[in-house]
Amino acid sequence: MTTILTLVQDFCEKTGLPRPSALIGVTEKSVAQMRALLIECVEDLGRYNWQTQTLRKTWTSLAGQDQGPLTTIFGADYRSLMPDTIWNNTRVMRVFGPVPAQIWQTFQALPNAGPEYQSWISGGNLYISPAIQAGESLSAIYVTTAGVLDVDGVTTKTRITADDDSLLFPDSVVKRCLEYKWRKQKGEAGWEDDYNAFISLVMKDVVKDGAPTFSLDGRGQTARPGIFVPAGSWNV
Repeated sequence: MTTILTLVQDFCEKTGLPRPSALIGVTEKSVAQMRALLIECVEDLGRYNWQTQTLRKTWTSLAGQDQGPLTTIFGADYRSLMPDTIWNNTRVMRVFGPVPAQIWQTFQALPNAGPEYQSWISGGNLYISPAIQAGESLSAIYVTTAGVLDVDGVTTKTRITADDDSLLFPDSVVKRCLEYKWRKQKGEAGWEDDYNAFISLVMKDVVKDGAPTFSLDGRGQTARPGIFVPAGSWNV
C-alpha cells in the first residue's frame, strides 16, 4: 500500500507544489496545511462503508438482555453494526437486527415472542431478546472508525502518526480529495467541480469495493415477532 508521504508527494508533483521530504512533525506552513487536509480526507472517507473497515468480532455473552456497551464489545474504534450479522455461535442461531424500537417494544410486550433472537441498540449498549445465558459465543460484523494502517501492516488506527502509515482507502480517491480541498482552501475557481468528481469517484469505488449489506438467503429478512421459517422447500 502507498504511504501517506508518497501520496502527498505524488499530489504535489501533479499540482506543481514543492515536494516534501516528510509530513509528520514538519512545521513549514504548506506541509502543515497539506497534513491537515489529509487528516480531513481520512475523516471524510471514514463516513462510508469500505470493506477494509469492515471487521468480524467474536465475544462471550453476558447473562440477560443487556450485553454491555458497543465500544466494550467491539473496541473504541466501533462506528456501526452491519444489519443482521449477529450470530449465536453456541446455538447456531441468527440474531436479527438491530431492530427498530417499535419492534423491540412489541417483543417485550408479547409473552411468547418465539425462539428467534432479536437485537436492539439503545444508549450505546447492545440488547438481545430473549435473554441469553452467560458464556455463549456471539459474533458480528461491524464497521471500524480506523482508516489508517500502521507501518507494521497489521495494526489499524484512527490517527496518522508516521510518514510510513498508509490509508485504508483507494489512492485515487484520497488524491482527488486532496485536490478539491487544496483548491477550495486556496479559493480557486472550479473547486466545486473537483468536489463533485470526488463524490462521484467515492460512490463508484464504494460500489466496486462491495461494501456489504448482508443477506444470507439472497432476499434479505425483516425481523418480526414469531418463529422464523427459512426460505426453501418443505415436505409437509
